[in-house]
Amino acid sequence: MVKENLNCWVMPNAGFETGKILKTEIKNFARLYPNIDVRLTIVPWSHMWERLWGVFKGKQDKNKPDIIQLGSTWISSLVHMNGLVDLRELVKNSEKYDFVPQLWQSCRYEGDSAAVFALPWFADIRILYYRKDIFNKLKLTEDMLGDWKSFKDVLKKIKNQKKIKIYPMSVSGQKESILIHDLLPWILSAGGKILFSESGKLKLLNEKARKGIKYYFDLLNKRYIVLKSEVSPVYTGDFFSGNFALQISGVWPLKSCFNPEHSSFNEEVTENFGVVLLPEGPGGRFTYIGGSSLAVTKFCSNPEAAAKFVEYLVSTESQVRVSSSFGMLPAKTGDIDIFFSDDRMRIKNVYKKSISIGRDLPSIIALGTLEQLFTEYTSNILSKIKNRSYSTESLLKELDLLEEKAEMVLTYIMGTSGEF
Repeated sequence: MVKENLNCWVMPNAGFETGKILKTEIKNFARLYPNIDVRLTIVPWSHMWERLWGVFKGKQDKNKPDIIQLGSTWISSLVHMNGLVDLRELVKNSEKYDFVPQLWQSCRYEGDSAAVFALPWFADIRILYYRKDIFNKLKLTEDMLGDWKSFKDVLKKIKNQKKIKIYPMSVSGQKESILIHDLLPWILSAGGKILFSESGKLKLLNEKARKGIKYYFDLLNKRYIVLKSEVSPVYTGDFFSGNFALQISGVWPLKSCFNPEHSSFNEEVTENFGVVLLPEGPGGRFTYIGGSSLAVTKFCSNPEAAAKFVEYLVSTESQVRVSSSFGMLPAKTGDIDIFFSDDRMRIKNVYKKSISIGRDLPSIIALGTLEQLFTEYTSNILSKIKNRSYSTESLLKELDLLEEKAEMVLTYIMGTSGEF
């Protein structure tokens, strides 16, 4: 029997455990398809876009990927580069999977609404964690997290109080920059627009969007959201360490922080764990929904075999198992029902409500490049916050520079007119 070899590139979704988790899935898959050999390569998040760009530009000839994990913001860019296989004929009736609508839409291409270039693998749905015991001690209530003003007042009170040694809030997966995904809920809740059409041209941000961005960076500047470099050795983004009263998160650490046998388990935090929607702003209440999808590249010599592995990974059995091991959420609405036990009904309902108010970024071909630009300029803003030189004027200056560069990118990629 001749074996078909497939190279699969993924990111370290569960840190050092990623390889172990996925090798189990590969073994299970091999029992169904013994003639297909899947070889796994784990590429750091910070390097994946650059490596993919090199591959699709012909700068890397060896070990090109057949299957790739993609962030929801990257798909349209790679489709435009003619890098992905249309899966319609390879995965029959893909609509049957009942994917979270925002993730499913990101896998389609605006130029061909029927085409399917990836299948959603797991979801990132942003909600707010909080500590009920801390709130009780400080005479705070969940209702106070309902809108921007009272939300900021809660953070201020936690920061200024002296009774309990705790930081106000962290952000899951915080890096040395602020991602466009982190800003989207605040942009939309301010009534803002991002990547919108005006007079036939594509614009990056409107004035209300800038107000949403300012609200978020003001929280950082006041240290209501802790800065990664200022609280070492405390690990930011780890709500279950017990160091934070609140955390914005899109993960669900079922097999670690909720597992009494795991080293990350903290009984005090777990017993006092609460979840709510992100606060409502002047433009409404929104959250970010993103995640990762799986695609087959044009380099693949046997896309039928690759599609079988993709279809296996998004099956209910594999997806629920992998999502729980990664600490993420399944990408299918029906699987979210399976994912949460009966004693977690309220938490499940918060996530499902978040799906109804959730938004992803628009699928345009320049999105992957614009995401990198956002990271560059938000790093500049964050540097000013760290060295105490941040001001409204400095923020707006960086946003002006961002928009100037974005206009150049949009004009170049979308065409000289900048039209859709």
